[in-house]
Amino acid sequence: MKLQRVICCLADSLEEGIFLEGGAVLGAEGGSRQELEPELKRVCSEFLKKRISVFFYQAAFYQKRLEEHKAFSKEEELADSLFLTDDLEIVSLAKERGAVCVFCCPSEADRLSADDKRQGEWIAGADLILESLEEIDACFLEEFWNHVRGVPCRIAEGERIYLQELTGEDAPALYQIYQRPEVRRFVLEMSGSIEEEIEKLIAYQRTVYRFYGYGIWGIVWKGDGRLIGSCGLEQKEREGHPQIELGYVLNPAFWGEGIAAEAARLALHFAKEQGIKQVWAGIDKENDRSKSVAKRIGMTLARVWQEDGRAYEWYQITI
Repeated sequence: MKLQRVICCLADSLEEGIFLEGGAVLGAEGGSRQELEPELKRVCSEFLKKRISVFFYQAAFYQKRLEEHKAFSKEEELADSLFLTDDLEIVSLAKERGAVCVFCCPSEADRLSADDKRQGEWIAGADLILESLEEIDACFLEEFWNHVRGVPCRIAEGERIYLQELTGEDAPALYQIYQRPEVRRFVLEMSGSIEEEIEKLIAYQRTVYRFYGYGIWGIVWKGDGRLIGSCGLEQKEREGHPQIELGYVLNPAFWGEGIAAEAARLALHFAKEQGIKQVWAGIDKENDRSKSVAKRIGMTLARVWQEDGRAYEWYQITI
């Protein structure tokens, strides 16, 4: 499944229209046109470039349309749609029909005039609440839709592999990799059953990716689409200080081919694009392969520490 259409249901809109290249909304009847606020116009234009259609409805008109076609509306499926609305009733209607819904806050005066019950409905109903579109773009909204739908986002692509968000469907393949004795020597094995690990990955996708915008991703072999490991970035706190840490685990069948280094470089490139300045990696002192990967991608030994009777080395890189 992929995002197919964006439906803007706004109080101040034409009754029915479609967004066109050039930045105006063309009404369904009479050739009426509407110019949009700059930020909404920008976001809609970005969706159009992605070949995602953008439709406009006046909120009151859309509600009336559904009421007049109740039999149809009950069957109407909007799972491939993203709603942008400033109307609480539209939030409810959209969610009933399976859509992902973004609520764009009304004015401060309108928010303050709402009673506590409606504010609770507003917060609980929408998938995302925005005060404005000023710092939001179509890519962000599409990725958000993917996270809600459980669709993995492709993060970066290399010569032989690409990094992609993990989903529950990846748990069995990861489980097999983490159970290999040569992997378990240095990496904690998955402690739960397959069913538990599936639930953990689903929760991880819905929370960590959505909140941070990054996390541990899957390494996918481009040749046949197999998941062959994991690599990514996580925010951790060490000695009271937050830091971004790089981690990578690879199926032993692919060791010695430079694939871990390729994946790690893709992760570092992503980090640099996000404005991250420094990345760390904690590696078991006896894990020569992982230390070799860290050195190949430009990381240097910064310190050594002991934990649970084992010695670890911290590698660091400024990007």
